[in-house]
Amino acid sequence: MNKRQIILDFTSLLDVIMIILFFFIMFASLKTNEALETQEALEAQQEQLQAEYEALKKEAEEKSTEADKALAEYQEALSRLENSGESAAQNIAAMHKFDQSMNLKIYMKMDSQNTNFCQLDIFSGTDKEDKLGEIKIDNISSADKDMDSMVQALSELLNKAGYTEESTILCEFFYNGKENNTSKAYPIAEDLFKRIKFSYRNFKVSVTNTSIFTQANTTEEDITNE
Repeated sequence: MNKRQIILDFTSLLDVIMIILFFFIMFASLKTNEALETQEALEAQQEQLQAEYEALKKEAEEKSTEADKALAEYQEALSRLENSGESAAQNIAAMHKFDQSMNLKIYMKMDSQNTNFCQLDIFSGTDKEDKLGEIKIDNISSADKDMDSMVQALSELLNKAGYTEESTILCEFFYNGKENNTSKAYPIAEDLFKRIKFSYRNFKVSVTNTSIFTQANTTEEDITNE
């Protein structure tokens, strides 16, 4: 075999190798394109799934917020209903005590010898045994300075009578407007009742001036004597 024949044989072999390389590169390029398309499809699917997840998460958070709000409203309504029931029960109990004359009664007594002295007698009924205690006002002119201690004393007597800060308290306050210095003592009692309401919100007080009945009885006796 001469050199010319060897060169020709290698030329044919190179042609075959080039054809094989061409198809290899072509198929490799096709596979690369397929891989890229697959990756792009997966990324697009992942983005779609992420968007759906975020939407579902947002919807769940909104529903959770709505559920919390609804639960809070329900609990608030239930609390109002319970408080309303308790308040109604307290009112019925207070009315029952009032009907039995077992409600709170406060009598203001003035000292004819010492016009600057006043005393509040507190009862839980109409009998002497029902007396809970008393609050003494040694100096009407400076009673404002002792108001805190007076409020504390009245609060202790209310607790002694079995009342709580949630109780409905129907109190009757009696005073004689004809007694000396009543005009100065009455505002002190009025202020005491206003301040006790800061703690006992359902403290209700009615005021009776007994001098009216005394005057009416005196007039009636005068007419009878005539």
